[in-house]
Amino acid sequence: MSQKTVVLVEGDADRRRLLAERIAASGREVVPVRSGAEGARFAAAFARGASAGPSLSHIAFVMSADGVLADAAGAFDVRYPPELPLGGAVFERVVRRLLLALLRSELGHHRGLGGLEADLGVDPEAGALVGDLAAVPLLEFLRALGAAAGSGTLRTKLGEIVLERGEVIAARAGGHRGEKAFCRMALQASGEVRFLPSAAAGGGMEPGGVAREIFQQLPDLVLAALEDRLATPPDLE
Repeated sequence: MSQKTVVLVEGDADRRRLLAERIAASGREVVPVRSGAEGARFAAAFARGASAGPSLSHIAFVMSADGVLADAAGAFDVRYPPELPLGGAVFERVVRRLLLALLRSELGHHRGLGGLEADLGVDPEAGALVGDLAAVPLLEFLRALGAAAGSGTLRTKLGEIVLERGEVIAARAGGHRGEKAFCRMALQASGEVRFLPSAAAGGGMEPGGVAREIFQQLPDLVLAALEDRLATPPDLE
């Protein structure tokens, strides 16, 4: 699975440019169009050219709440207020919600059946996806974020793990950093887990704001976490 191709339907040129820049900064391909009719034509062409590959489920439409879109069954759409200002706190909050909605939809393809999104809620004020590790195991969440090429900060009661384009690049837990911190966090079985996409991850570590300190791929990190658990006496965990 990869991130969805986003068709941005916006008639105002300045708003279209700003939204396209912010969505593209999340790593997604953005196709800016001026009307729902243009968007529908792109979706139809996309579907014709993808008979053996991606389907309309790999497209997301982003448009204002009063936007009109011709039938594009199978596509995902997310809407924003038609009076959305250009820049400022309201604009940033709406962008965070758009990116959360897109990510939650992308995670829906994980597990093959049912999707991961059923176990994740949304905290719109914090701009975070929220779940419980009892229902959303941390390693499964990380695998899904890797498949969705998600960037941001995953937080639990023990610490933070930072991802950039789906790869774990840094972690901290108590006095530990890097791989040791990841190992301390990886096998948690309960408690709240939050994922803040990079646009909403202020207040802690986030992609672009921290030097990469973890270079192993997730399977190697999981193996290291299991070995660390076996080597650590229970009273020292």
